[in-house]
Amino acid sequence: IEGRNTAGLTIEEVAQRLRGPEGTHVQVGIRREGEDGQVEYSIERRVIVTRSVRHAFVVEGNVGYLRLANFSETSGGEVRTALERLRTQGAQTRAFAGREDQRVHAPARWRPRLTSAGSHACFS
Repeated sequence: IEGRNTAGLTIEEVAQRLRGPEGTHVQVGIRREGEDGQVEYSIERRVIVTRSVRHAFVVEGNVGYLRLANFSETSGGEVRTALERLRTQGAQTRAFAGREDQRVHAPARWRPRLTSAGSHACFS
């Protein structure tokens, strides 16, 4: 990154070096195993927008399935919108899917009703 070796850096350290003002460029050199030299790229920095709720749909048995990919400032609103959409599509029970550590951070109003099944939780 910008002519500096990143070997041995953590993902956070690499990300910090890649960050900068939107619209500016960062030079990145990529070395591939089995190839000589490295390929140079100039990458324009932009704001990366991600959605917390990537999937929400109704499956057999009137079960609404909601996949929470990450937590962000917009997660609460995204979940509320997805749950309302699932309700209007006929979901009577909802399945919440996320990483193992995300269940700990589920909204307090859901926790008493959650039943865990691996990385999924069901609530009504």
